[in-house]
Amino acid sequence: MSKLCLIVDDEPDIRLLISMELEDYGFSVLEACNGKEAFEIIKNNKVDFLISDVKMAGGSGIELLDNLIEYDGAKPIVTMMSGFPELNEEKALKAGVVHVFNKPFNLEEIVLVIETHLLGRKVG
Repeated sequence: MSKLCLIVDDEPDIRLLISMELEDYGFSVLEACNGKEAFEIIKNNKVDFLISDVKMAGGSGIELLDNLIEYDGAKPIVTMMSGFPELNEEKALKAGVVHVFNKPFNLEEIVLVIETHLLGRKVG
């Protein structure tokens, strides 16, 4: 059974780039353009891994983290990506964030983090 990853970014090209790479590695992928849409997807699907931008109109990654902290359902493994330093580390850890990618990001690093945390593969 394929693991489901959710890519959240308000830039369609970034979502497409990451989605195509993850699909090449055999992951199933859903996309959302903001935190509100992403939270609805999480409530209605068994999302295994989440990669979310921090700054987005219509529901930021920070708002998504707030919703995940309060959410009683199954939570995905969470990573965030940002070109800005507005992510509060304490809030990120409380929400279960395992990694923060800086923009511009490296696709190989994203795949490595997913394989390490989701599939239990060892790094090194």
